[in-house]
Amino acid sequence: MQTLFTQYKHKTEGLNRLAEQVEQREQLLVTLRACLNSSMQQALLSAEILDDTLILITPSAAWATRLRFEAQKLLAAANHPNLRQYRIQVITNHKELPTTQQNRSAEKPSDEAIVALQEITNNLAANDTLKASMMRLLRLISKETSVQS
Repeated sequence: MQTLFTQYKHKTEGLNRLAEQVEQREQLLVTLRACLNSSMQQALLSAEILDDTLILITPSAAWATRLRFEAQKLLAAANHPNLRQYRIQVITNHKELPTTQQNRSAEKPSDEAIVALQEITNNLAANDTLKASMMRLLRLISKETSVQS
């Protein structure tokens, strides 16, 4: 007669194996994130080792590029004997990561900075495209200054 445990033992073994794999991936992710700065830690969404390849998951091509610069350090940190290469996969349907730029607000330039920009602009040739751009910038700064005041 089979007990409930023996009847479902093969299913619990599969769950135990799955739980072990998840734990290994989590530990790998913690280890790899420890090698990165805080913004890059957030960008490394997942990591796993398949055969001789370290697979890194990130939410954008920009983060993938940054992770490529850290690849050798991450390969060493993974500390796996057969590891020879890496692959970075981009998952674009992941929610956007907060960036430090989103938390910043524009600051009004100092009066001295505005005067310096005006002097530089006045010294540029009349047909210089930089002069036209600088004049637009100065007009924009002037509008923002009058709104904030």
